[in-house]
Amino acid sequence: MPSRILSDREVEQLASWPEEVARSDLAAFFTLSLEDLRWVRSFRSPRAAPDRLGLAVQLCALPFLGFIPAELRATPAEVVERLAKRIGVAPGELARYVELVSERSRREHAQAVIARAGWRTCGPGEWRALGDWLLMRALEHDTQAVLFRQTLDHLQAEKIARPGPDRLMRAVATARAAATKEIHRRLEPLLIPELCTRLDALMITDPDLGVAPLVWLGDGATGASPESVKAELVKLTYLRGLGADRLDLSAIPPERLRQLAMIARRSTPRALRQMAPERRYPILLAALAASHTEIVDELVRLFDQALAGTDSRARDRLAARQAELVAADVGRLMLLDEMLDVVLDTARDDTAVGAALRDLGQERLAKAVRGEHERLPRDGGHLALVEASYSHVRAFAPQVLAALSFAASVTPSDVLDGVQMLQAMNADGRRHVPDGAPTSFVPARWRPYLERARATGEENLHKHYWELCVLFALQGALRSGEIWVQGSRRYANPASYLIPVEDWPARRTEALELTGMPGTFAERLQAIDADIARYLDDLEVLLADKNGPVRLDEHGELHLSPLAAEVVDPAVLAERDAVVARLPGLPLTELLIETDLEAHWSKHLTHAGGAKPRVPELEHHRNLYAAILAQACNYGTSRIEAG
Repeated sequence: MPSRILSDREVEQLASWPEEVARSDLAAFFTLSLEDLRWVRSFRSPRAAPDRLGLAVQLCALPFLGFIPAELRATPAEVVERLAKRIGVAPGELARYVELVSERSRREHAQAVIARAGWRTCGPGEWRALGDWLLMRALEHDTQAVLFRQTLDHLQAEKIARPGPDRLMRAVATARAAATKEIHRRLEPLLIPELCTRLDALMITDPDLGVAPLVWLGDGATGASPESVKAELVKLTYLRGLGADRLDLSAIPPERLRQLAMIARRSTPRALRQMAPERRYPILLAALAASHTEIVDELVRLFDQALAGTDSRARDRLAARQAELVAADVGRLMLLDEMLDVVLDTARDDTAVGAALRDLGQERLAKAVRGEHERLPRDGGHLALVEASYSHVRAFAPQVLAALSFAASVTPSDVLDGVQMLQAMNADGRRHVPDGAPTSFVPARWRPYLERARATGEENLHKHYWELCVLFALQGALRSGEIWVQGSRRYANPASYLIPVEDWPARRTEALELTGMPGTFAERLQAIDADIARYLDDLEVLLADKNGPVRLDEHGELHLSPLAAEVVDPAVLAERDAVVARLPGLPLTELLIETDLEAHWSKHLTHAGGAKPRVPELEHHRNLYAAILAQACNYGTSRIEAG
């Protein structure tokens, strides 16, 4: 495993002073307190001035750099001048210190500085503690650069003088190797010979698939069609045959599992076969567990999109039908105008009105009568149009319901009861909906369909309508979180995002202290009522002032005066500039790419219809980043193309 994390230039930068010290850092780190000044001046020797300046530079450099620099000649001029002025010596005394002080005296001075600052050297005990700490971090993630930066921050937080970068890089490499062995040790009980044989088969090309199963599992669906749903169901069945749904990987931190699964996704089967078993098998186990979760999520997403597509097509047909009816209604409206003129004519008696209406023409009146097919129900015929695609829905819905396990986040749930009843009906092949089936989730505009079908004895049609109502209720419940899917990440139990009920009593006091919230809902409601009452009192005072910023005019309309420009204290502006000066400047493009490499957020920006990019992955990501930057910076498409 390579131990080289940083380039030679980066190592050189870490072992020396920065090229420039910000003004805010000068104020924060290179300001000697009165006690520090007394300590520095307590050193008395024939070369008191050089020693005092050298000690002051080292004392301030330690918390700033995290170590005492070996080369004091490279100390920035602004640092030397600031400290020399504070001590009352010439800046040139630092050069004399470097020339006159022996290595032994330098080491003694460094120990004195470390003791004065309240820091520690990195001795054997500190190295052991650092190794244990690094191992825990390496178990969480395996990114070398991140581990190295975390190590630097940890040493500075613990006030341990930083060793050389090369030693730290070797420590990171050692921790990564130890973490790999520890992960294998924790998963070893799962790695029985039979499972290892199946894991090895994942990396061998399958003649029927044309690719290795591991590659096949990573291929996503290209569209929300019944064929795509069935393809994902085949993958889910395959994974469950391997026991992917029963793998207990809780001994491994979740972030490390995601990293291992990402390695499997990015590596070729050949590269995985060449890895050592202690590294390969944890990667494959993580890939199986991640694939199972992702395919469950994909199935639910395809189910949602397929239902939405069916509903959208029905709405399109409904809109076309309504447009036709509107065109046909033009003649009826003209006839209605003529009839109203006759009926509302008070100069005519009833006999004359009847005669005038008959004069409009029997054939014309007959054509104006709506047929049964033109008399639309309350929803305009929407559910009937959806039912026309019932065979399309049956091509995927029963299989999805049979493959997934649903649960309700709030009980009792009529939607879950309906889903479970539908699952049982599909399993038994029943064609009629039993009496007492839940219907509370059926929208009011669709209830007449079910009542009419049952009243006329059309049990098959009644089942179609009821089943569609269940499926669309399930779609809405999945979106809202009322129903969740076992084994899913995207459609997981909403309660999993909260503090577990059994853990709440132990964590309640701490959580309330951190949030500053009351312990009961009644207390919180009382506090909200008090806030509202106070706000209303403040508003009454404002409204009483006719020239105030908020006022009511004679018509009772509320008027808000433009807000005056905020006057910011110059001291606040100075502090703001100091904070901004300490923040690193990063190009937006690099920030986007770096966060994506760590969080992998771009994989969630998928096509609305499930389509796959037609361009190579690198070009696709480039275009995606450009579009995000353009949206964030309010660029137009012409400026993107010009760029």
